[in-house]
Amino acid sequence: MSKKYTIAISIFAVIIIALLSFNKADAGEEIVSTEIGITHVNPVDFNLRDIKERGSIRLITRYGSNSYFIHRGMDRGFEYDFVYSFARRNGLNVEVVIVRPGENPIDILNRGDGDIIAANYTITEDRAKYIAFSKPYNLVDQILVLPADKFKAGIELADLDGLRIAVRNNTSYLTTLCDLRNQGYNFEIELISEDIDTETLIAGVSEGRFQATVADHNLFQAASLFVEGIAQGPVLSEAN
Repeated sequence: MSKKYTIAISIFAVIIIALLSFNKADAGEEIVSTEIGITHVNPVDFNLRDIKERGSIRLITRYGSNSYFIHRGMDRGFEYDFVYSFARRNGLNVEVVIVRPGENPIDILNRGDGDIIAANYTITEDRAKYIAFSKPYNLVDQILVLPADKFKAGIELADLDGLRIAVRNNTSYLTTLCDLRNQGYNFEIELISEDIDTETLIAGVSEGRFQATVADHNLFQAASLFVEGIAQGPVLSEAN
């Protein structure tokens, strides 16, 4: 289990790194990448000065209890708070761009419909070919999520032969599982609709619709506050 990932993006570094990387490409060039399911490989020509002229920064994120959500009519979320803090210091408003089902955040960023991805986003080699990551601000393990009634203390991945693990396509979770399969672990991968987010998958494990899934440890901890009947299984990929 030597494959390790970190979480990106850190707001204050990404304004320098990711936004300035827009200047390296031709605007609007569209090429299909089959590696991670993106179509806009090269970013538009855009920078922080353009953002300040517009008066707002567009945050690309997913709706959920960790990154961004609305509570009593107010915008909330760990990543949202990062961006909001930066925006206030620079006299900017924040516009939230929610990733739609089947859509890749990299496409939104590179075609110019958003300025920054901040969505508990994992650094992978394939993603780093098309976007610039900041220094990580959150290091987490990727863990297996199991039904509580199937969990046993000390359980390891080698003990779960034949288990069907549900994950979305084009995710770091799928990359982790494929790496483990290549190492000889005997489990099945169930690819599910990209309309289903990680929190919904965790709820599906609780309800018996899925045998297991994968989640970042912080997402599991947040979900476990309101989802009953789930347990943390083996660590699949350790934080650096």
